[in-house]
Amino acid sequence: MSKLIVCMGTLLTGGAERVLSSLSFAFADAYDEVEYLLWLPSSEISYPIDPRVKITSVIEESGSEKRWKQAWWFRQKVKRERPTMILSFMLMINYTVLLSLFGLRCNVVVSERNDPRRFRRGQRFRNRIYWLYGRNNVKGIVMQTENNRGLLPEYLHHKATVIYNPINIPKKAIGMGLRTEKKNLIVSVGRLVSQKRHDLLIQAFAKFHNQYPDYRLVIYGAGGNYDRLQAMVKDLNLEDRVSLPGKTSNVPEAIAGAKMFVLSSAFEGMSNALLEAMAIGIPCISTRVSGSTDLIEDHVNGLLVDVYDVDGIAEAMEYIASHPEEANIFAEKAHHVMDDLNISKISKIWVDYLRQLS
Repeated sequence: MSKLIVCMGTLLTGGAERVLSSLSFAFADAYDEVEYLLWLPSSEISYPIDPRVKITSVIEESGSEKRWKQAWWFRQKVKRERPTMILSFMLMINYTVLLSLFGLRCNVVVSERNDPRRFRRGQRFRNRIYWLYGRNNVKGIVMQTENNRGLLPEYLHHKATVIYNPINIPKKAIGMGLRTEKKNLIVSVGRLVSQKRHDLLIQAFAKFHNQYPDYRLVIYGAGGNYDRLQAMVKDLNLEDRVSLPGKTSNVPEAIAGAKMFVLSSAFEGMSNALLEAMAIGIPCISTRVSGSTDLIEDHVNGLLVDVYDVDGIAEAMEYIASHPEEANIFAEKAHHVMDDLNISKISKIWVDYLRQLS
């Protein structure tokens, strides 16, 4: 009987969590048994998971919050159940999983979900992780972009492959932005955390607003920076022009009428929000972060600006606002990203890849 064990932190909101939610249905079709192991202390599930997938808390099953006891429990579980494949998502989960399994004969695939250059624990620790990636039980390394794959040490390149994030939106949402009457609206979607640099977007909008006072900016998402961002909006006297309404359950409906979408992040693995905005058919502006440079060809299907460049973001917004016909061309070309990144195609790539390495 075939079994897939998938290791991750939680099933809360986040890009990796959303990807594994989407993939759960294909995994359940492909394997006799699928189990998602959650290594962090949260049982909340933010996205739909195939009901055939068993969800297990490592803390509860191991009876301990001590990482070494959790690792021992996991090692014994793998020795007992002998899964066909173990898939691990996220850098620190990968590290724990591979230490737990050290010396065991088993099949493991690891996946990193962010820009490796943003790792904050130092190069010595990163080298230890790379050493673990080089062990015989690690059959493959999945990166989100070609850029990130190239950042791996050369001796790991033969193990590494690139699988882009899937776009999992309703069929009616594909190209919705091309069919929806436009408003003088700029949108962004993402957690209100420092990585997303919504503060720079608000500053850029303040500059843009001087030339285009009838536009509004709406940033959908929740997070710890809400109060700070709201205070910035007040300081810039933009309370009637900028709003932070929190998360929305229907992103396509919320953003389809916007004249542009802006991703102002300092770094990314691959932004699901950008993928969805492109598939919906909205002219997109993004900083030159990992993933965006794979998806957007500057002045062909969107605009790219330098990271941390407030003036560049403002100028890009002004360009979209003042060139509506070209903006429509950007949107039309962008929505074809769905052709290669729809959930069925990406799911098949994942399943075929895991089976090939089993």
